[in-house]
Amino acid sequence: MACNYYYSLNAVPPNAQVVDKEWVAANGGIDPDTATPAELATAGFYCYVQVAPPTYDSKLYSVSFTWAIVGTNASENWSIDDLPLATAKENCNRYVKGAAEEECQGIASNYNYGPYLVTAAAALAVASRPAELQVIISEMEVVLNALQDKLIDINNATTVAQLAAIIAWETG
Repeated sequence: MACNYYYSLNAVPPNAQVVDKEWVAANGGIDPDTATPAELATAGFYCYVQVAPPTYDSKLYSVSFTWAIVGTNASENWSIDDLPLATAKENCNRYVKGAAEEECQGIASNYNYGPYLVTAAAALAVASRPAELQVIISEMEVVLNALQDKLIDINNATTVAQLAAIIAWETG
């Protein structure tokens, strides 16, 4: 396997654990182009092929990794961890509010009205509202009622898994 990067147990500074082959040749005392994988491993350098971290919903989870050495290769073992429940709830509340706002803006835009005109019309007594604006307001009320239900569900959730199920309608 051709390596472009190496994981070094002896890296300086210690947090600079992934280095390229030029660094290994200049600072590691061994030439990756001529050394065998076993010689590199003995010197503390392991072939590492970078892979992207797993996809995850950052509203609900964080991602971290640990290194694993297998033979002459190094790999990252990724884990996805729940955010603290209070943080995840705050993120979900913000998310569903933003999604509802975008949906309401889309409704107004479909009728070629801006949000300020719709807001002004909503402030009028129902009998005084122009019919076309009442249609927009009625569509937005459906969105707002769904938002209120989602906010109640989010605030009543006791696990991050429950939050994931609640917001799945938005992301899925």
